[in-house]
Amino acid sequence: MKNPLSNEFKIACEIYKYQISGKKIWTNKLIDNLSCHMAKSDVVASLQTLLDWDIVHVDHQKTERGLDERVYYINKLSEPRIKMLYDNWWK
Repeated sequence: MKNPLSNEFKIACEIYKYQISGKKIWTNKLIDNLSCHMAKSDVVASLQTLLDWDIVHVDHQKTERGLDERVYYINKLSEPRIKMLYDNWWK
């Protein structure tokens, strides 16, 4: 069955996957991880939409690559809905 999630919710689920494992996820890592699902420009546009909708928060942190990057997190209020989508469609 085809995955019914929009690009925005695919990205939110990928961010959630990293968040629950205690790992950081940043823009380039999202682009690499989702390259089989969508184009780079779609990832960037969808990330902006998620930020506008206040589903995702961003923080500047050093990543495992040693660079200061935009690290993404799911907003606490959005977490139950994203968890449900993740459990049903993304795992």
